[in-house]
Amino acid sequence: MNKEKRIICLIDTSAYLSMLKVPGFEEKQNEVHEKLTAFSNFELILPFATILETARHISQLPNGYDRRTCAQYFVEDVRNALNNKKPYFTPEFPKNDGTFQKCLDDYKKLVVWKYSLADVTILNEKEIFEQRLRLSHKVVILTLDGHLTNYNPQETP
Repeated sequence: MNKEKRIICLIDTSAYLSMLKVPGFEEKQNEVHEKLTAFSNFELILPFATILETARHISQLPNGYDRRTCAQYFVEDVRNALNNKKPYFTPEFPKNDGTFQKCLDDYKKLVVWKYSLADVTILNEKEIFEQRLRLSHKVVILTLDGHLTNYNPQETP
């Protein structure tokens, strides 16, 4: 019996800003929705790097009303993720187990191709989940950034 693997989607900042309808980033919301609906049986992981980068983008919105409104929705959504409310769950990252040291080493190599430290930590989390769950799950990055899309399996939308 060939059981379909569950999908783990690590949410990149580009997709998360669109999902939250943050002004200036909401124009690709349909694209993100289409990518999600292409999967059945998925769980969303909200990486720590995505949380920090999203908060920074929200804090830089030019309109105070938008900042407050987006921040309120963002905080509620992150709390849901931290409490593992469906469809979210959050990883236990960063840890003091050498994982972040590896990210820093990888960042020194990838920065020349304009990868941010956040990108590198998401790639590292993807690698960890792939190693841990390779038999039962397929791990993808939900992103609008081309350089991170390249790390997804070919059949991923």
